Amino acid sequence: MSKSRQLRTAKKYAKDYAVAVVAAEFMFSGVSALIATLKYPLSIEFLKLSNAVIRQGFRGWTLLPESYAQAPWWYLAAEGRLGIAVGVLVGLWANSREQRQASVRLLSI
Repeated sequence: MSKSRQLRTAKKYAKDYAVAVVAAEFMFSGVSALIATLKYPLSIEFLKLSNAVIRQGFRGWTLLPESYAQAPWWYLAAEGRLGIAVGVLVGLWANSREQRQASVRLLSI
């Protein structure tokens, strides 16, 4: 294939899939932010579970600290939920746009 044909093909695919890539990126960043935020409450619950095991089985051992000074994690989790919601909305918009374009193509045939 010639370079101009490859470039036309690449531009066509970039135009077709750009919105889907943006939607996937929003959802990925939202999920990763949510997971990064949830590590705080999950680690505290793991420490509480570890302390319960230490209390039951190893009475003479020192307990692990259970409290940390931190921002409430639900405020931080809102950023992840927002990214996921924006990604879903962009994906729905891309899907409806594709369906409209497909129906216009069918009508023009």
